[in-house]
Amino acid sequence: MQADDDLIDAYCGVGSFGLIAADKVKSVRDVDSERTTIEDARFNTRKNKVENANFYIGNADQVMNRLAKNNENTSVIIAIAPKKGLLKGFIEASVKMQPREFIYLSFNPDTLVRDLKYFKQNAYETKAITPIDVAPQTLDMMCICRLDKEN
Repeated sequence: MQADDDLIDAYCGVGSFGLIAADKVKSVRDVDSERTTIEDARFNTRKNKVENANFYIGNADQVMNRLAKNNENTSVIIAIAPKKGLLKGFIEASVKMQPREFIYLSFNPDTLVRDLKYFKQNAYETKAITPIDVAPQTLDMMCICRLDKEN
């Protein structure tokens, strides 16, 4: 990430990724459908004296579509996908916003493959996939993927 980047943290929960990145980027936009988690994210940003964060309450695909329709671009998107994967509308809006980099966290390999194919069709190249054993001795794992916009 770069100092002039605008970061969108979709499905942000309590805003952990945005908090970690806030001092490295120009601005952070946290998006989550749960009002209580956005309230917690706001609390966390105040407690950590983060001043460059904004918050959006709503379904991530609807918020992203609204931002894309307003011709808002972003440099980096982080998305912690639900088990069912990213909704097609979310991916379409994300692609329209033309981020240079997309970080995708997935707990479902089937939907991850499906979604990565769609990103590939829209000029995003998978640069790295890192599996993480989030619950040892179980079948649960998370994959962190980095996708870059192709030139």
